Amino acid sequence: MSKYVLFTQDEHESIDFSFSKAKVEKFIELWNEGYSIVIIARVLQRKQIEVTMLAMDLDIVGKIHPRPGGIFGTIKKEAS
Repeated sequence: MSKYVLFTQDEHESIDFSFSKAKVEKFIELWNEGYSIVIIARVLQRKQIEVTMLAMDLDIVGKIHPRPGGIFGTIKKEAS
């Protein structure tokens, strides 16, 4: 039986799964405030896949928790 292993293709080489402590803290702050993953990616200047995987990782280790709106949050626009 053959398997498909995630993130092993050439196209995945541009994905960066390392985050500074400051960016993780900012992510958690924005997550807890209810911002969508799209807005969080824009604020952190990262790809949506990168911050989505960060959300999954932080959920697994208990640093963030389910929230209203889930990954999409309740705030869809950046504060002006």
